[in-house]
Amino acid sequence: MCLFRLAITLLLAASAAAAVADDLAEMARQHLARLIPLDTTNPPGNETRVASYLKAVCDSHGIDNEMLGGEPFRVAKLIVIGGFHSMILNGIPEKFPKLRIGAIEVAAQWVPYLVHDLNLRFPKLEGKKARPDVLSGSEQLFVACQTDDDLPYVLKYAGENCLMIGSDYGHADNASELLALAKLKDNGEIDPKVIDKILCANPTKFYGLEQD
Repeated sequence: MCLFRLAITLLLAASAAAAVADDLAEMARQHLARLIPLDTTNPPGNETRVASYLKAVCDSHGIDNEMLGGEPFRVAKLIVIGGFHSMILNGIPEKFPKLRIGAIEVAAQWVPYLVHDLNLRFPKLEGKKARPDVLSGSEQLFVACQTDDDLPYVLKYAGENCLMIGSDYGHADNASELLALAKLKDNGEIDPKVIDKILCANPTKFYGLEQD
């Protein structure tokens, strides 16, 4: 009898858990349907609209939250660059060698400064030394560039295995101008093999789409 009661209890618990999962999935679908129509066209960048919506959702469910700042550049851009810098400085890639870290949708013009700053800080940390190839020599760190970045200059610091680009579907900005990047093959500024890596090989590696 005890085993029967236990089985019934487990069955009811499993059914309740499945119902909760279905409810959460439906809630996620509803929120996604409301988020998609929000105009976040960049430029000028209206990501705050999405942040405000998500804050309202958290507030309605009693979830503690804080929206930092109101203008998108500091909130949406600099926080990504700062987080990328912090993870590298604190040795996260070394602690988790299978982890891939990407800085997405913040362009790549800041990469030379990041490499320079890290190499000023590394020697001050115990067991660390300057690493000019911190990005170019890594198999874990990736940055999504845009076609209006000074790519020949950025590549000197990022290396050919770090940069990638995507269509950024839904945004009418420079990240979506894949043909403009492909045209760089014609003017000889960048080796065509490097362009192919940016367009295909590097994002394939970052998103784990490589086939054995």
